[in-house]
Amino acid sequence: MNFSTAPSCFLRKNVFCPMVFLFVAFLHLVSFAASSPSPDSTSAASTANTASNIRSGLSVGVGWPYVGLKYYFNNDIGSELRFATGEGINVYSARGYWSFARFSNFSVVGGLEAGYVTFNAMNANNTLRVSGDGYEFAPFCGMEYFLNRQFSFLFDFSMPIVGLTSRDVSLGDLQWVVNGGLYFYPF
Repeated sequence: MNFSTAPSCFLRKNVFCPMVFLFVAFLHLVSFAASSPSPDSTSAASTANTASNIRSGLSVGVGWPYVGLKYYFNNDIGSELRFATGEGINVYSARGYWSFARFSNFSVVGGLEAGYVTFNAMNANNTLRVSGDGYEFAPFCGMEYFLNRQFSFLFDFSMPIVGLTSRDVSLGDLQWVVNGGLYFYPF
């Protein structure tokens, strides 16, 4: 696969630049807001604002184009089960998270993802139906921003190695994928 024929669950060239721009703008806005001095730095209200919302526990996430069930065992180690779908492609995957840096409400994460892929789609010219299955394996890194105690936004980059088989034909490829999702912590 190349970027021009990649399915929607993989990153396309015309989406990458705007998403990176929005993410960088978001980080600048948040860092500017966090660095603004408070009017009274000794008050109890200002110390409450510096408390972190980062937390462990169960969360349910919705992203494009996936849903996930994530559990952080502590503030450092977590796992997630994900289901992604788009244009006849389904990916069932598991992720392992390691939060190696935290500041304010940000948690910098890295980890590994492994998954099973099924596909049943028409080719680019709509002349041939292609179906089969395969695997994907991806290291990733990103950042999770905790909006408050119940919601967080996860943004990460990954570089999955994808192997697909249809009948007796196998192909492999390396892709760039950007994930973004909103997570809800019910407890």
